[in-house]
Amino acid sequence: MRKRKHYRRRRRERTDDNSIRLLILSVLILLAVIFKVVTGISAVTVFEELGAVVTGEESYGDFINELGKNISNGAKENIVAVFGNDVEQTNNDKNELPIITEQTRQTEETNEGRVNIIPAFNNDINIASIELIENEEEYTDDTENEPFIMPVPDNVDTEAYDINFNYNRPCNGRITSPFGYRVHPISKETTFHYGIDLAANEGNKILSFADGKVTETGESTIFGNYIKIQHADGFVSFYGHLSKVNVKKNEFVKRGNVIGNAGATGVATGPHLHFEIRKNGKVIDPEQYF
Repeated sequence: MRKRKHYRRRRRERTDDNSIRLLILSVLILLAVIFKVVTGISAVTVFEELGAVVTGEESYGDFINELGKNISNGAKENIVAVFGNDVEQTNNDKNELPIITEQTRQTEETNEGRVNIIPAFNNDINIASIELIENEEEYTDDTENEPFIMPVPDNVDTEAYDINFNYNRPCNGRITSPFGYRVHPISKETTFHYGIDLAANEGNKILSFADGKVTETGESTIFGNYIKIQHADGFVSFYGHLSKVNVKKNEFVKRGNVIGNAGATGVATGPHLHFEIRKNGKVIDPEQYF
């Protein structure tokens, strides 16, 4: 009975030993595979080199140098296997990085001008950094620079027209925003200002620019309460951001009549009058008549 127990214990010990050996062997195989993937060389090669060191066939320094060469070659083989292309060394067969000077720059001609190709190096992989050079004509052109003039919108007429009837300012405030392109005070975007802004306090009287007929009154999202008056010779005046409208559509008004009061209705940063003049359906600069 005692012998049978001793036999079972020895059998379990042998089984445990076999399991440990199998585990160690699996770990070694896994490490060999990882070493092969990372360095490109097999573990057998490493063990052979170590054996040569142990037996005295080669020195430890020779072993390190040989191992480094094998790792370098193996890494390059891995790159070829991945990219399907051989990788050129940057300086013939040497591992030294070349010094980039003006003389080593390569130049190619394209339809758009010269292109300088400046080599850049990352270890032993050659990468091209391209610098575009404009046509040489631009460097030799001595034409004087002229300011760029942004074209006006199609509904704007830059012509100066004479007015053959009496007229007056709609209010006495100074011009706070002129006619033309500007950075909008609210949206902060560059837009075309189709009129001029005149400073005014809330409730200030707004006068008719000239004799005419009220063709439209109403309220809009941008200009708030507004009035439009038709004058002689195709001229039309427009008044926006009013706090109050004192005339009605189709009503005839005289030059200087009070037609409304200044305000800040619509899109406005504060009380003022937005004033426009149109000629034959197109916007013109009102400031020329002030």
